Amino acid sequence: MNKLKYFCLGGACIVSLVTSWAMVHYGPQSAILFAGIFGLGSTALPSVLSRMKYYVTRIYSRYLSSGPRHGPGEGTIFVSTSPVEDAFEYLEAAYTAIDRDDTYESVTREEFSEGPGLSVIYAGFHNSFVRVSNTGMVVVTGASERSIDVVDTLRGIKDIRFEQTNRSPFVGYTPIRGAARVFLSVFVAIALMSSIVMIGGGAYPNDAYNPAERTVLMGIDAHGDLNPRVSATDTTLTRVAFLVSIVEEESTEIGWAQNKTTEIERHSQQALAVSQEARELLGSVASSDPTTAQREQIKSLRVQLTSAEAAVVTAVDEKTRSENVTSTTTIDETTRELAEE
Repeated sequence: MNKLKYFCLGGACIVSLVTSWAMVHYGPQSAILFAGIFGLGSTALPSVLSRMKYYVTRIYSRYLSSGPRHGPGEGTIFVSTSPVEDAFEYLEAAYTAIDRDDTYESVTREEFSEGPGLSVIYAGFHNSFVRVSNTGMVVVTGASERSIDVVDTLRGIKDIRFEQTNRSPFVGYTPIRGAARVFLSVFVAIALMSSIVMIGGGAYPNDAYNPAERTVLMGIDAHGDLNPRVSATDTTLTRVAFLVSIVEEESTEIGWAQNKTTEIERHSQQALAVSQEARELLGSVASSDPTTAQREQIKSLRVQLTSAEAAVVTAVDEKTRSENVTSTTTIDETTRELAEE
């Protein structure tokens, strides 16, 4: 079983479903559509590479067979114009005919990946191969002009005609194997995860969120839509709880030692933007006739949000007082708004 193939098919289905859901839930957006196309494109890469390998091999074999280093029939393929009814019976008849012909040194029965066949040896190390395709066509291959002799011998069996070609019936789209498959698997997995993250970015384009936070928010929305036991109000409250945790995280990030004035401005503004959105959501839920349990949760979330906002203000104040960070008008206005929330 080609695990990479099924992994790509599964990934393509997941990306298609997520993209379709996001386009319906958040409305048609080019960012979401582009992310979906990117994910689907990454899952098609192994198949595209397999086909490229096939066509390159085919073109190269044509070049070799037509080059000056080959004589008539050397390096080419002969395929019967009509199928044989019984492949095993035909191969046994071919074995007998070739074995009786002094032109060849020996003939042996071989088991190829395509099935049973014959290996015809002459001049010590040159050989040709006789096989039957799954459609019943007799195929003769070999890197020597003596393959024509084998074809002449086979023509006497059941009066089968052969035509010379550069395309082997046994050469098709082979799956990627080995280290290349491992590399492609990792690449496709990363591309699929990136696609989901990009869809989250299209769903929540607010710069206050990082890619991971956008993906989590999208996951909360998806869970609310897909789980019939979760109401829209519960989904909103879950989203608010996550927003509160983001504000709390901002207070921690503000205290990082390497942060300078620019970073403090950015983190404080992000905390304010997330806090304002959380309060708007709480206000909309409070006015939508929540249950008693939901009212209690709203009160609890408001307390937690106020505490998180205060933690951000405290972190900014400590940073600007104790370290070489200059407080700016933007920082002062942001912390004032957070304190007033």
